[in-house]
Amino acid sequence: MLSKELLEKTVAEAIDITRNQYAKTDSVYKMELENLEKLLREYEDLPLEKEVRSRIDAYIQSLEKLDGRYADLSYIAGIRDACFWAAKIGLLGIDLEKR
Repeated sequence: MLSKELLEKTVAEAIDITRNQYAKTDSVYKMELENLEKLLREYEDLPLEKEVRSRIDAYIQSLEKLDGRYADLSYIAGIRDACFWAAKIGLLGIDLEKR
């Protein structure tokens, strides 16, 4: 039986690989990445005190972690739902409702 933790780890690893492949070719992602790099350079040039910059950096890191985790949970939920519906219509030979 596949544990929830193992499923999440396996799905997360597969998603990372696929997402990275898509990111390399997605024009919107590449454009936003370039914009982010420009904004980072501008931010680094701002005359901010060390404590202020540190707080802003901590805030940004927290947002990034939260956003990343939410994205991971969304993918896991999507995979689970896809498996559920595939099983429901007979494409998978397992009963996910019993697990």
